[in-house]
Amino acid sequence: PWMGYRDGQFPDSFGRTKEFLGAPDFWKKQPLGAQMISEAAGRLLSTEWEKTKTAFEELHPTYIGPYNPSMDDITDQDGYKARSEWLVRRSGYEFALKSALLPLSCAPNSDLTFTVEATNQGLAPFYYPWEVQGALINSSGEVAASEALPVDIRSWLPGPFKISSKLKAKVSPGVY
Repeated sequence: PWMGYRDGQFPDSFGRTKEFLGAPDFWKKQPLGAQMISEAAGRLLSTEWEKTKTAFEELHPTYIGPYNPSMDDITDQDGYKARSEWLVRRSGYEFALKSALLPLSCAPNSDLTFTVEATNQGLAPFYYPWEVQGALINSSGEVAASEALPVDIRSWLPGPFKISSKLKAKVSPGVY
């Protein structure tokens, strides 16, 4: 996929950016950067924070820059630093594990069925078809068995997601 870059700056031009790219859901297939209006961070991160936050959430950026709020010399008024950090933390993807459901035991060479619940806390998905691996780790911390899972990491859009799969337990009896 190509890296989207538009000569426009959010939040004022984000509607035109969506129009330029031709579809409201372009961000699900290709990365896009966000650049805040130069020298406007003080205003956009204080009195116009709600407008900025909404535009950022609707744009689903993978990164922010080259201009970004940290380039301005502004004191931490009205939560400027916390709001700047929010923009950075929400850019791209960030996977957080919520729960993992596994059986207490299983017979060697049988299928170990599991379910993982997680959240993509970022605003964008992972765009590369990276292989997702499941593994059994022994009591020494070593990988005893692993295999690719039939999961497409690019489908983990912002918000909660669930993986249910099986892993072949090709290991000797023990604690894993």
